[in-house]
Amino acid sequence: MVSRRSGIGEVVSSLTMLMVTISILGGLSFVSLETIRNASSVIAQGAQAQAQDAGLLLTLVSARSNVTGGYIWLYNYGWVTGRVTGVYLDGGQVVGWTSSCPALSPGSLCVVRVPPSSSTGNLSIVFGSRSIAVSL
Repeated sequence: MVSRRSGIGEVVSSLTMLMVTISILGGLSFVSLETIRNASSVIAQGAQAQAQDAGLLLTLVSARSNVTGGYIWLYNYGWVTGRVTGVYLDGGQVVGWTSSCPALSPGSLCVVRVPPSSSTGNLSIVFGSRSIAVSL
């Protein structure tokens, strides 16, 4: 009879060790999967920001200047809306510029007007991290 009880004890201890091992491995796999999910979320956010930054695609349609000021027509052929954040003439900020659109939507045309005092030279029109250079 002693041999039967010692055999049952060994089975119980083996099952206990197996359950402990499975629970530890289950916990570790949960932590690993959560870390992978967080890392993929960070990567996806970075990729989305880069795609948005690359999605503002501008082309110069025309640029003219006369006694009333300079006029620059821009077309957004990208997939992201952009806002004019600044206009610079030969490196200095232009005061008094206006835009025909508060936001340049994809597939739309926008006119940026600069005052007569800023209508000759090299203009840079800034859209956040993007800019387009124009010579008037």
